[in-house]
Amino acid sequence: CIPVCISGVAKPMQSFGVLIFGRALSGVGEASFQCIAPAFIQDYAPQGQQVLYLGIFFSSITVGTAGGYAYSAIISTSESYGWSWAFYLEGLMMAPFVFICWLLPYRLQHDGSEVDVEDRGEKSKSQAGQSRGMSLWTEVHTIMNNNLFIVISLGYAAYCAVLAGLSTFGPTFFQGLQLFNDEKSASLHFSAIVGLAGLIGTPVGGYLSDKLAGGNASRADVLKTCLRIMSVSSTFGLIFAIAAAYCRERYTFLGFMGTAIMMLFLPTGCCTMAVMEAVPTEMRASAVALNILIMHILGDVPSPLAVG
Repeated sequence: CIPVCISGVAKPMQSFGVLIFGRALSGVGEASFQCIAPAFIQDYAPQGQQVLYLGIFFSSITVGTAGGYAYSAIISTSESYGWSWAFYLEGLMMAPFVFICWLLPYRLQHDGSEVDVEDRGEKSKSQAGQSRGMSLWTEVHTIMNNNLFIVISLGYAAYCAVLAGLSTFGPTFFQGLQLFNDEKSASLHFSAIVGLAGLIGTPVGGYLSDKLAGGNASRADVLKTCLRIMSVSSTFGLIFAIAAAYCRERYTFLGFMGTAIMMLFLPTGCCTMAVMEAVPTEMRASAVALNILIMHILGDVPSPLAVG
């Protein structure tokens, strides 16, 4: 909450440095949360529904990002507030959820009715203790020498590169194809497509993975199912994207493009689950962290530059 408010303070201070500092601090908190949350969800989600829960988690990020376009546009163009209030209000809205996340582990730990969940949580803590006895270099070296992890991470980087290119230049593409006359209309339609595709595609991908793997699937079965869904959905996403590129009728284009983006969102939870299942259990958080690092370096950071 505090780093977000610091970003807002940048406006009255007229300091770009303060804005960068606030965003950097916010990134530190987000990075730690992104690394820990998937392993936490895997431990505490009901057996046979872990990928679905991961899908719901990641769909909230997608929907929030899409909603952020509209939210920031409304606040920043308001004569009464201005763009700094977009950060202040976000900080206030985040506060209750931060408090819930702080209390949640204690609630789960002392809930005697969830014995199987507690057992998985205690097992995770024990394995985390084993990981703490290993040096950071040894852990990173072990993960980076895992060929399956590397292949999944490179594929995820390519996947995020496509999404980053679309999210950066999507409205521009819409205008370039002469489907919309102004930037506002193109942006609103694009935001709606991304939000709806993420809301539907990500949880559906998780549900399909859990359903196909079965309730008592082994780690190997879960991994194979996730990899298959990733391959199939990416292939169909490419087909629909190519079809959309040749459409000149607005709503046909939106249908094909929306389906393509939904197919791209479908394996989001599967990819994270595959990363965690590809490495020893005690290295899951580190593997997710390295996966995100590879994704940024090779995926969403250079993609807008290359596409532009």
